[in-house]
Amino acid sequence: MKRVAILLATYNGSRWLDEQLDSLLAQQGVEVTVFVSDDHSSDNTLALLQARDDARLRILPQAVRCGSAAGNFFRLLRDVDFAGFDAISLADQDDVWHGDKLLRALQHMETLGVDAVSGNVEAFWPDGRRRLIRKSQAQCRWDHHFEAAGPGCTYVLSVALARELQQVLRARGAAMDGVSLHDWFIYCYARTHGWRWHIDERPVMNYRQHDGNVIGANQGWRAVRSRTGKILDGWYRGQVLLIGQLCQRQGQSPVSWLADDSRMGYLRLLFGVHHMRRYWRDRGVLALAFVVFFFRAGWNK
Repeated sequence: MKRVAILLATYNGSRWLDEQLDSLLAQQGVEVTVFVSDDHSSDNTLALLQARDDARLRILPQAVRCGSAAGNFFRLLRDVDFAGFDAISLADQDDVWHGDKLLRALQHMETLGVDAVSGNVEAFWPDGRRRLIRKSQAQCRWDHHFEAAGPGCTYVLSVALARELQQVLRARGAAMDGVSLHDWFIYCYARTHGWRWHIDERPVMNYRQHDGNVIGANQGWRAVRSRTGKILDGWYRGQVLLIGQLCQRQGQSPVSWLADDSRMGYLRLLFGVHHMRRYWRDRGVLALAFVVFFFRAGWNK
């Protein structure tokens, strides 16, 4: 039976943690060990974890506060020893995994010959609403430079890929502090360095929606407006450039076109936008942003 290390990042999640832990420890057809990094919770999350009498649950010593989910996951990837495991998986504190989530991912890795698997999720709200969140549109030539492969809590990585990421995180040090989304960085790094990635069509977990979500389901026109704002205020551009730099691909198009910040660069981006996002609506938002940036920029760069 294959062994999977689950990296669980927690912070003030005691309201939902028990249900999530039950789903992690009940994974079918695999042996799991759950490594937990708690980012100095002010509720009883740590006490709840310590009260669990299960040898499969290992709590890392509290380190300097990470201050973000991305920082907490990077800490887990840096510090956990992957020896003896067949795969590494990421987990949020507030979801509920389907019982065959890990087994299905491992089967895909074996049958498809891929190094990482992510998947769709079913979002659910306290009022009983449910909605499929589809992230499995066909991967594009450059989508990894502009988006993640879906929620990081669906990611299952080969040990070889996880170890390479571990080396990169240890080498980059404080440079990683500027990365806001760990799942985007992981996907970009994997794709730019030739690791093969599959996005599963089937939902692999119930994705809890609440006021404390860092990102959440990110659906509907309100989400479109929010994404558009992040693009226009410079946050998104900054993340594309930083992640491209950290993945050592900043000198290649389309990251180099964005870094150029010229009208010619934005024209190139506009004509290549169909290679940059998997979902047509996200491509449209990005295209409109490139038009805006085109008129803001000058020809002399």
